Amino acid sequence: MTHQVHAHLDAMAQRFRSNSELLTGPASPLAFTDGLVPFAEYSAFPQLHLQNADFLDWVHRCAVNGLRLNPTVLHAGTAAAWRALHPGRYLRVNLSESAARTATGLQRLHTELERARQ
Repeated sequence: MTHQVHAHLDAMAQRFRSNSELLTGPASPLAFTDGLVPFAEYSAFPQLHLQNADFLDWVHRCAVNGLRLNPTVLHAGTAAAWRALHPGRYLRVNLSESAARTATGLQRLHTELERARQ
C-alpha cells in the first residue's frame, strides 16, 4: 500500500512540474500573482490578461466552445456570486491535469483571447 501512495505522489509531482512549466512560461496569458500554489485541492487561480471584454460572458462563451473553465458560471452561477468568490479576472486551473490536456487548454485559451481582441 505504501508503494502505491508513493507512486501516486510521484506521478502528481511530475504533473505539477510539467504543468507549472506550461502555465508560467513566457507565452502564457496567465499571471500567478502568488506563485503557482495549489489551492482548493489541485487547483490554482491565476489571473487572466484580458482587456476590454465582459469577463463572465467571455468565460461562458469559452466553456460552451469546449474550454474547461470555472464551472460556477455554467451551472446556475450568478455574476454576483462569481465576483464574491473570485474577485478580478481569475480562472480555475486544475494542476493535476495531464500535460497534454493543459497544453490543449492553453491553446484554446489563446484562440479565445484572439477572438476577444477582434
